[in-house]
Order: sequence, then structure tokens, then C-alpha cells
Amino acid sequence: MKKSILLLYFSPSIFNLSFAALDPYPGNLNDQVGASLQNVRNLQAANPLAQKTPEEIIWAPPGESILITPKQWQDFEKSLGVGTDREGPIWYILVAARRVLQLSHSLTSTVILLQQALAERGEANVEEVLDQFITRFSDLIGPLDNYLYRLPHHRTDYTQNPAAINMKTEGNPQLKEAFAQMLTILEQTPGLLNRGGVLDPGSQGQPSSISTRVTLRRMFDYDVGKTATDTAILLNDAYFLRAWETVYGVMQNLAQFEEQVTETMERLRLKYLPNNAAAYRQPVFDPYPVGLYDRKADGYGNYWLYKYELGTRSPGNDDQLGEMWGNYNVNNSTITDMCASYLIQLDSILRGVLPFMMDMFADIAVKANELANTSEWRKKNWAVIKTPDLAPSIDFLKQYPEWSEDAYSTQAQNWPEFGPLEEQNAVTLDADVF
Repeated sequence: MKKSILLLYFSPSIFNLSFAALDPYPGNLNDQVGASLQNVRNLQAANPLAQKTPEEIIWAPPGESILITPKQWQDFEKSLGVGTDREGPIWYILVAARRVLQLSHSLTSTVILLQQALAERGEANVEEVLDQFITRFSDLIGPLDNYLYRLPHHRTDYTQNPAAINMKTEGNPQLKEAFAQMLTILEQTPGLLNRGGVLDPGSQGQPSSISTRVTLRRMFDYDVGKTATDTAILLNDAYFLRAWETVYGVMQNLAQFEEQVTETMERLRLKYLPNNAAAYRQPVFDPYPVGLYDRKADGYGNYWLYKYELGTRSPGNDDQLGEMWGNYNVNNSTITDMCASYLIQLDSILRGVLPFMMDMFADIAVKANELANTSEWRKKNWAVIKTPDLAPSIDFLKQYPEWSEDAYSTQAQNWPEFGPLEEQNAVTLDADVF
């Protein structure tokens, strides 16, 4: 069974996504941002998926609206460092978004190469087990990085060409039609970080001042068509809260997935571990504890660099999203490295980049809430996630808490390290992993 079809069994969460602006256009800065947002409204108007009201679609909750002046919006942008390269939570949340995409793609290529190497060595059940790893991860990361999403000119119209579905459904035309419709919808629905998603980091390279402006307007559904001469701008917090909740949900699901795959990967690593084991990396990503780096005092750049960036780089060339093992013959020690790298990269997403994004959401929420409480329609809890356990109060978020051990915290603490399994005997893969 093909991987793209296997993905369907796990993919209801992919519908928790949202559309937003595509890349901006050249010209005056205000014109560029406005043109970007107007373009996406035009695309949405032509898309059947966008013909519903927010109350009718799960990926765009209704949220709450506020009314502000153009001057208040400019001050809001300034408070978040928007328009200034390498400063503020908007710029760095886009940097983190690109890192998630890099690691996501690298994880998939790592396990595919590992699958090939182990099959050559006659490992029983390896194809079925690692197929499950690929499929399950693709499903869980889908709300952020939907592997089935395609730009319009690359899409397959499965509803018009159901023969493209390579499944044994000849005797069940209703099932074939259902798969065709689901594939069609998935190809049209970007993940949060994909092209057209709310946190789309854009083309390769660092975020720009324009991309930070566009992202902020996407987050708060900036009332398109307003100009500097208008007296009021309408904002809504629905997309921002959905993005925040989506990142949290992906973390929750990946934590369970990590528990399922760690033992299998670690046993494989130990099975092929050379005698000079000290020369090979251990599958541990150990983030720095809360309070060691202060993003308020040290700035976002140092906070990202020293607490998260250095430990979350994927192997190979980050710009090319490639894996370093694809260019030479794989030996036993390479298999050991591949298993370790898979766990490290998975852990880097779960305990590194996504927690950093949670920190950025908290800081953005503080500034957005301050804006709402000076607006014409004042809203006490505007832009604050509605799950009390995540954000107990806006006063707590103002203390610059850090995401640690499944909660925001201002007290120094750390995640427990993974302990390598003591067993180093040969392993038989269990096909019923999940």
C-alpha cells in the first residue's frame, strides 16, 4: 500500500488548518502588504472550501473582533519588532517555522534511507514497521506541514481521475470515491507552515520586514482594504488562537509518538553500535532549563541562538533540506548514526523548536491583549488562549514564561534525559508497533 494512501487512515487532524496570504508583491510597502492580503481573499472567494462562514469550519473559529486606529496598529507592529530584521517574536516565529519544516523533511528522508539499509541487511518486518513510522509522523505533523498539500498547478484531481488511487477498491466504488474526495481536500489544504498557511515562512532565506508585516496581519485577520486614511481597522484573534492551539496539539501528539518509536529506534541503534561506541552520538536532546536565558533582557536573537538554535539543526544542508546519508554507502556505524539522528531530530521538534514557538505566542498574546484593552471594543482576554492550564492569566504571560514539561513556567526546571536502553542484544522488529 502506498504511503500517500496510508496517510488517510490517520489524517482527520489535517483539517485543523487555515488559509492566509501568499507571497507579497513588489512596490510600496503598504501596497505590498495590502496586495498580499487582497490576493488571498480573491483566492478564497474562488475556493469552495472558503465559501462557508467561520462558524461552519473547524479550521477558522469565529474568535473575537476589536476596532483600532491606524496609529494603534503601527504602534502594535513596533511593539513586536515588525519591520526590523532579526528582532521581535514575529521574525523569530518565522525562523522557527522554517526549522520545523527542515526537521520534518529530514526526519522523513532519514527513515526512508534507514528503511532501505535495514532491508538490505534482511531485517524482518522493517518495511512495514518503518512505513508506520513515516505514515504516523506525516499525520501528526500534518497540521503544521501537510505532506499532501500541493500548489494549484501541481494538484491531482482525484475526483475526476479515481484511477489514480492505487488501492484494491474496485469492488467498492463508494470507498474509492471517498478516498478521492479526501485526497482532493488534503491537496488543497495547507499546513500552518506551508505555502499559504498563517505561519508560512516564505521562500528559502531569512524572513524579511515585509514577511513579518504580512504574517502579523494574517494572524489577526487584518481588515483588508483599509488604508492610512481610514479611521478604523477591524482585527480578529481567531487565526492567532488557532495557530497557538495547533502547535500545542502537535506537541501533545508527537510526545505520544516519540514514546512509541524510541524503543524500536534505540534497540536498532544498539544492535549496530560499533565497539568504539564513544565516537558516536547519543540520541539525547537536552534543552537548557528555564531561567538560564532571559529573552526580555538578552533579546530574542540570543534566546533563540543559545537555548534552541544550535541544538536543533538537522544534519546535512539546512538550505537544501537534504540528509547527509544519501551520498555514500551505508555501513553499520552509519545505521547507528541514522537511528540516533532520527530520535534527536524528533526530540528537537518536540522539545526544542515547538516550545520556542510557544514562547513567541505568549509574547505576541501580551502585546495583542494590550492593544485590545486600548481599542474601541475592549476585550479583557482577547488573543489569550482559552485553555487555563496553558495560559492561567495575562498577568502570568507578562512574566515571560518559558514552555517546559508541557506547561509555561517561570521557575527553573528541565526535561528528563532519555536513558539509552541497557539491552544490546539482537532485536526482532514487531510489525504491530501501533
